[in-house]
Amino acid sequence: MMYLSSSRGYNIVVREEEADVVVVNTCTVRRDTDERIIDRIVKIKRAYPNKKIIVAGCLVSAQPYTVKKALDGTRYSLLSTHMIAEINKAIREDIKKIKFNQNKVFYPQKNVIAIIPIADGCTGACSFCITRIARPLLNSYPIEYVLRKTKEAVRSGAREIQLTSQDLGAYGLDRYRKYMLPELAKMILDIPGDFMVRLGMMNPEHLLNIIDDVIELLRDQKVYKFIHIPLQSGSNHLLKIMNRRYTVEDFTYLVKYIRKKVEDIMIATDIIVGHPGERDQDFEETINVLRELEIERVHIAQYTPRPRTLAYALPQVKPHIRKYRLRKILELIEKIGLRAHRKYVGKKTKALTTELGNNRTTIARTQSYYPVIIKEEIPLGKWIYVNIIDATYYDLRGKRARGDLNPGLPA
Repeated sequence: MMYLSSSRGYNIVVREEEADVVVVNTCTVRRDTDERIIDRIVKIKRAYPNKKIIVAGCLVSAQPYTVKKALDGTRYSLLSTHMIAEINKAIREDIKKIKFNQNKVFYPQKNVIAIIPIADGCTGACSFCITRIARPLLNSYPIEYVLRKTKEAVRSGAREIQLTSQDLGAYGLDRYRKYMLPELAKMILDIPGDFMVRLGMMNPEHLLNIIDDVIELLRDQKVYKFIHIPLQSGSNHLLKIMNRRYTVEDFTYLVKYIRKKVEDIMIATDIIVGHPGERDQDFEETINVLRELEIERVHIAQYTPRPRTLAYALPQVKPHIRKYRLRKILELIEKIGLRAHRKYVGKKTKALTTELGNNRTTIARTQSYYPVIIKEEIPLGKWIYVNIIDATYYDLRGKRARGDLNPGLPA
């Protein structure tokens, strides 16, 4: 939206008091996020009653009445997730009607990282998910369109191409009636240029059908050895309640098989604690799976009830139990993450500088996508060698190795 509006001649300002129009972009995955967003909208309305407010994103798509109620009494426009390209029209006019047509929107790159969405929506019907209300159907973008946008990004200096979707593995099922991620990725890898590809999240039920092709991709030198496979729960009983379409055994098989085939792979997963129906036994089974597989990167979410979802109507786990389970699982994943990272301390590794950090630091990514924090400002998009001197449960700490790069040095 910033790119489209500035291209039309609008100025982006830092402070709200300087703005003629205030844009609030929203998420609706969690209830506490909703509450903060609504509170923010009301405060802006009260502080600047004469300013126009544009509210965009998933909260608009999933809960338009809630947003309209918060905006009552002021000038406003609404942009659902598929209307982002209409930002300039929303600035000029008051748009109140929500559209659900599937517009293709690609975001401009940030420095050397280009985010390339290849699809919108998914094929799932998870009991806890409000996102599927905002993005109800899988819409795979045409291969030629994705390739064109990727080539544009590479020509503009992108060194990291992030292929993203709500479920990357499902790509192609709607448009081509078959799994097309491997074919698309191979075409992207054939694009001339020095860049790395990061594959986004893939649910187990789809990944199982393309696992050998995905492993072939992960072995490519231009693909990060990184894969994100959400588990959500280590209990088959709870996976059924969540309406997830795989088993714990499927997930375990994928993790072990990938590790066997791809050396030094980093595996990430997602876990929800306190979902309705989660018994003590179910939670312990989740703990046991994480402990057994020692997943390097775990994204934890405490369940929050979302309106218009199946789980919203189920008996809820008490808040103090959810909080206890969250603390317990956080303690475990911090231990696992620290243990996984400590094994790199004392080693020398190849890394690509991708972001500037805080306090004059640089963030580089190893070929397994581990973040390395370097206390030095280094030009972005540069392959360097780094001596790993310390580690936390979340990242590695490194010092740039001096001297010429040695192409023969193992990554």
